[in-house]
Amino acid sequence: MDAGVHMATGTDSPIEPENPIMNLYAGTVRKDPNGIPEGGWHPEQKIPMEQAIKMGTIEGAYATGEEDKMGSIEVGKLADFVMLTDDPYKVPGDEVKNIKALMTIVGGEVVWSVTAK
Repeated sequence: MDAGVHMATGTDSPIEPENPIMNLYAGTVRKDPNGIPEGGWHPEQKIPMEQAIKMGTIEGAYATGEEDKMGSIEVGKLADFVMLTDDPYKVPGDEVKNIKALMTIVGGEVVWSVTAK
């Protein structure tokens, strides 16, 4: 990142759980889902929440050459996003892993909702 290299995260690898919230947690606090190790793994590599979100959105789209179609909420781009229980920018680091999705929107359509029957 310091060198200006585009860096993306993803959930299609067996390294981290498929829950993208856990990518935010791991990147910002550098702990596993059980909160280990205390203080974080290589804590000097912790990144700010803004960067963690960017790596999972616009940087992910850049990595696949699709930044003109997805990765940010802009007119003309795919409307793929989630509604969360909490604002990841405001939740204390160790509590980020407890954030849940309330709704998933793909292409502007609700495809999953906690209230859907």
